[in-house]
Amino acid sequence: MATLTSVGRSQMWALKDIRAHDTFGGVRDEFESYFFTMEAEVTEMGWRHLYDAAVTHVGPISFESITNEETRELSRNLGTFLAMKMRGKAQTMTKLAGAGNGFEALRQIYADYRPQGGTSEHSLLTTTVQPKWWTNDDHSRRSFAEVLHDWDRLVTQCELASQEKISDIMKCATILGYAPLQIRKVLDGASQEVKENCAVMRSRRPSSTAAERPPLRGGRRPRRQALQTRRPRS
Repeated sequence: MATLTSVGRSQMWALKDIRAHDTFGGVRDEFESYFFTMEAEVTEMGWRHLYDAAVTHVGPISFESITNEETRELSRNLGTFLAMKMRGKAQTMTKLAGAGNGFEALRQIYADYRPQGGTSEHSLLTTTVQPKWWTNDDHSRRSFAEVLHDWDRLVTQCELASQEKISDIMKCATILGYAPLQIRKVLDGASQEVKENCAVMRSRRPSSTAAERPPLRGGRRPRRQALQTRRPRS
């Protein structure tokens, strides 16, 4: 079992950053989308190992059991973040965890919204929206349309097997996160309805763009050769 110990200096949220951050409304369908982004953020901040240790911890995490001072500071910082940005049931869990005990609040939230001990289908379902699947080397040699088609089929299979559903918001966020730059530019300027409705987003996605073509070896893309005409010799 992972333990809540810290190595090195990790980044923390400043108060102004917390205020500017999106709020989680406590709606179950929005959990995966919100915390998928949060997981990526704490990875960049250097304490994803502590985050995962808290989420998978068996039993309550008391603040007194955290002996490392840096980890205590991170727990307080996480507690402040959750107290300010959680709503509904998630906010209640944060209150019950106690002031400054962010890791216990996080553990309770995940235990309720993403319970452990589920089926393997649940694990596979959550894996399909994680970077590891999307950054598979095989995908780099195929068009985005082909990869997206495979992803849709895999999600459908996993949903049927697990009886769980990935929300439209989560699907849209995943597509926006891994689409080629040219497609993202088109979708970024779209309305909120497009960004939250997967069917509508798909209808707005360019059907064929240079950005969808797989790159050649060395990262180069094929250049379009201009047609040249020559005058017949006299």
